[in-house]
Amino acid sequence: MTQKQSDQGKSGSSGKGAEQGGKGGGGGSGREEPSPIDVQKSLKGIDFPATKDDILSRARDGGASEEIMAELEQLPERDYDSPAEISRELGKLH
Repeated sequence: MTQKQSDQGKSGSSGKGAEQGGKGGGGGSGREEPSPIDVQKSLKGIDFPATKDDILSRARDGGASEEIMAELEQLPERDYDSPAEISRELGKLH
C-alpha cells in the first residue's frame, strides 16, 4: 500500500472526500462553486442572445441546483451572446 492509499484509507472514503467540498481546503465562501460544465448543462437549449431572465428561466427549467441558481442570480442584468460570456461573467464574481 502506498502512502497515498494509506492516507485515503484513513479518511474512510475512496479519496474523494476532500474533492467534494468537505471542511477545509480551498478557502472561499464556504460553499462549493458549481463547475462551468454543470452551469452550461443546466442551460442546454438556450437561444442567444439571452437576457439574465432568460438564463435564469432556462436554468430553472433545466433542473439547475440551488448552487447554480445562486451563481446565475449574481449575473449583471444584460444580454449575453454565448455560453462563454456567461462563464466569463461568473468567473469575475470569484
